[in-house]
Amino acid sequence: MVHWPQGIDAAMQCYDNSLETCATMLATGYRSESLFQYMQRCYRQKAVIAEIQGRFPLVQTFSEHAREVADGAERDNAPRSPNAETDSSS
Repeated sequence: MVHWPQGIDAAMQCYDNSLETCATMLATGYRSESLFQYMQRCYRQKAVIAEIQGRFPLVQTFSEHAREVADGAERDNAPRSPNAETDSSS
């Protein structure tokens, strides 16, 4: 599919739509390891598509976004203080 120009655009739009849905879920407070993994996968796939297109600055951008999602997932899963809401050191 990605070998056809319209296929590349359709694939990129699909990943954009998926990431928009994920962002909406995050905005509602939903968190899960599988959500973060899916977001990473979407950004990695977007990097692959950008590489096929020869759009190398985007490859780096999407790869960085995938790493940021991984970092966010690690922070989200980090143990929290039992008084996190009142703990001023966090």
